[in-house]
Amino acid sequence: MKYLLDKHSIGRVSVERVVSGQGILAIYQFLRDREFALESPEIAQVVRAWEHQIGQKEKTVDPGAAIAQAAAEQRDYLSEQTMQIFAGTYGSEAGNLALKILPYGGLYIAGGIAAKNLPLLQRDRDPNSFLRSFLEKGRMRPLMERIPIHVVLNPQVGLIGAAVCAARLPD
Repeated sequence: MKYLLDKHSIGRVSVERVVSGQGILAIYQFLRDREFALESPEIAQVVRAWEHQIGQKEKTVDPGAAIAQAAAEQRDYLSEQTMQIFAGTYGSEAGNLALKILPYGGLYIAGGIAAKNLPLLQRDRDPNSFLRSFLEKGRMRPLMERIPIHVVLNPQVGLIGAAVCAARLPD
């Protein structure tokens, strides 16, 4: 948290600074800057290109996607560690939401990150996995185990929902 506060000269850090596409990059930069592991030339190039595009309306590179891809292909240790931390944080926040709304019929996770990183979210062998972090809510764990988790794979789900709502509007 202190890293993000200092880096962005801000007074608070929202969960979106970590649990988002930009959060993937933030975790990566933190690990890189703390010299957790060596940065690969390939990912370094993508990150530097993105950093040079800050402030421009259109960005031509997506460092979060590049980091996630390198991690999925197990070709960059720093990216793999980044995505493990991301998955754990994502699972923890999804668990927090589930505790607030108690969706016994299931928690449906939509959005590009979940669908594009499904194998990462399905892993449970890592101590910082999505599922373990989702379930680790102390004495509430038995309750958490009763909540099914679903990842929505259709990228048009928002449009479909809007169309259904529009079709139900009175004339």
